[in-house]
Amino acid sequence: MARPRGSNSEIKGLLIRSPAAPATRPFTLALSDFLDNISERHKREAEFSMRKYTMYLSILKLCLLVSYLFLSNTALYETLVLNAYGKKPALILFYTLYFCGFSLLFVYFSFFSGTILKTIVFILFLVSGICGQYYWTTTGFPITIDAIEMGLINIDGLGPLAVETLQSIAIAAGTAIVGLLGVLLPAKQIPIKNLAAKPLVYRSAVGLSIVMLLGTSTIVVARNGNGMGGMPVQISTLFPLPITQLSPGFTHQDRYTHRQNNSASVVVVIDESISFHHFKMASHFIEDGTFPPINQIEKNMPILKNAQSFRSMHNCSAQSVWAIINGLTIQDGEITLEPSLWERAKKAGYQTIYISAQERGSRYQYFQTPNDISLMDEQHFFGSLPNEKRDQAALEQIAKSLARDEKAFIFLIKNGSHFPYKAQIPEGAENQYPFPTSINQREREYLTSIYLNTFHFLGKILTNLAATETMFFYTSDHGQNLHASGFPHCNSTQPHEAEWEVPLLTYNVPPEISASLVVNSRIYGSILGTMGYAFSDGIPNPSRDLLLFGSLNTRIRGSLNHFVPN
Repeated sequence: MARPRGSNSEIKGLLIRSPAAPATRPFTLALSDFLDNISERHKREAEFSMRKYTMYLSILKLCLLVSYLFLSNTALYETLVLNAYGKKPALILFYTLYFCGFSLLFVYFSFFSGTILKTIVFILFLVSGICGQYYWTTTGFPITIDAIEMGLINIDGLGPLAVETLQSIAIAAGTAIVGLLGVLLPAKQIPIKNLAAKPLVYRSAVGLSIVMLLGTSTIVVARNGNGMGGMPVQISTLFPLPITQLSPGFTHQDRYTHRQNNSASVVVVIDESISFHHFKMASHFIEDGTFPPINQIEKNMPILKNAQSFRSMHNCSAQSVWAIINGLTIQDGEITLEPSLWERAKKAGYQTIYISAQERGSRYQYFQTPNDISLMDEQHFFGSLPNEKRDQAALEQIAKSLARDEKAFIFLIKNGSHFPYKAQIPEGAENQYPFPTSINQREREYLTSIYLNTFHFLGKILTNLAATETMFFYTSDHGQNLHASGFPHCNSTQPHEAEWEVPLLTYNVPPEISASLVVNSRIYGSILGTMGYAFSDGIPNPSRDLLLFGSLNTRIRGSLNHFVPN
């Protein structure tokens, strides 16, 4: 017989009211009680299963969140105990308590239902965590405000950097996924959430959040974005970021006078990531036959061998090029700038031509101002070409520009030899040359890139300039350090001297001008000298090279970072 539908109480009522109820009452009551017992047991089993489910869900959510916080901040122990703060117990205690407080709040607020505010805050924390953990995994140092600013300035160069550091990216992204899963796991009916929702607990959490927010903001402002080394990575990128946008500006001056009109064109070539040490190594390998001699290189080897050791003014690309174009000097600890080379060239009657083998279209990445861009008569970009074809296209453009009757000022940013070095050469090219066994694979790729992209370029352009009066300057934006931890260049924490060591080559430049290039801040004045400018008060005489690193933005009360050689 089919079982009547309805609740147990309804079924029981039907049985009692049936015509056979008096005779079957004992059986009916027994059946009803049996059904009640089954229902209660099922209910208890369902409740027990739900409690088990919510308990397991709570444990899983907590495990994911705690794992994320500890995995993303494994560097804190070494930072706090083994390195900078190892002899400062008060700092160790402060940063330890800070981490514990932040972790509690991170876990606490993850149990609340999703809101727009929660989504935004946790996305910011996760992205900040990726940045901080990636930087530590790559360099071995906590991320700093200078490193953040360098990343923002050189954002177009982050692609090659990502290719070079895929393992670090995978670690940081994988850890963030663990945290994201922990945040997204549902928290309905979880006992911890019920505890978290209690008014006293909630008010305490909000109060602690406000105290930590105000305290962290105060530290960031008071220390100009520094002091984050012992903070969780979820904080160390997020809070200094707004400070990178604050700048007191620069001092401007005009110390040069245009005294004569020169008829010769001027070409300035800024190569990419060329170490003077490896430039000389490549030169040696050409002479001993490791690299095959090429007529244009062989003919110009006496000139190429005269390349002198020089130093860039900064160990990052954009800052170094910007320093040359704007005549950067330091006075009383602050940056002083001259009118740009573009403005000087236009005033001296030159056709101004900008060529970039790195940038694409109008995606300027060297701090070009709208005024600079308006002063460029022509702009040519080859960044969309395959890497190995960019410098050749730029060289051909120089030849076309110099073939005209008018004098030109040409400023070229070469593609050069930025890491990953193998991306700048044909696949397997480094294996075609009999390098000594002491040179590792990465250095072979770098030397091959210098040979193919720099020496071939210089050999050809010097041949083209041989029958002209065009005055030529060649240097690199910065050097490379292939034999230490961290990045090959642009380190804002413990940089190496090799990051500034670059070659310098001049051709057809009057001896009195080239002889003045004894310190790097004179390169601007030397270029002006070939255009007919002279320093108003004689030749400036800075005492030493400017070896800057990190931010050129002194922000609120900051100071510039000067590298001091051993």
